[in-house]
Amino acid sequence: MANRVMVVDDDTMYLDQIKYFLTQREYEVYATTDPKKALTQLSSFSPDVLVLDWVFTDCSGIDVLKTIREKVQNQWLYVIMLSGKIMTEDIVYAFTSGCNDYVIKPFTEDELCARILNGVQSSHIARAEMAKRELLQSDIKKLNAICSQLPGLITKGPASLTVMQELKDIVTNLQTKIR
Repeated sequence: MANRVMVVDDDTMYLDQIKYFLTQREYEVYATTDPKKALTQLSSFSPDVLVLDWVFTDCSGIDVLKTIREKVQNQWLYVIMLSGKIMTEDIVYAFTSGCNDYVIKPFTEDELCARILNGVQSSHIARAEMAKRELLQSDIKKLNAICSQLPGLITKGPASLTVMQELKDIVTNLQTKIR
């Protein structure tokens, strides 16, 4: 699985710098100065990490972040807010708005890369957990469907044995997945 990072910053110097050192580290990078374009590209690019500037000329990175967090399919996305804002209340506001990390400009390449790597690892773990959860939900639906058939099958002899074996198999699978 490729490690993907989307970088959104209206300062082309920062944008080019980040894109350069991430591609040198073999990340797949989508970089743009336009936060609205970034929102439209989120699902097709599917980044593990979003590095998002706070201040744009026509909108706020916080507003972009809130829009992203409202989308269920992006729950696993790790967002690093990148900003020159250094006041504690601003940093706290960014975290309460949904960012996972906060990096103050100017930053060092090593620090940002370490935080991005942490974000990629967290994103991969979150995606794996979501996939597990989806499989569990599928098994639970099957279990519910079989349980709804039980009252009518109990008196049907061999058919009830088949249903009971299916139940046992599903329960065994669920136990394996939970561990």
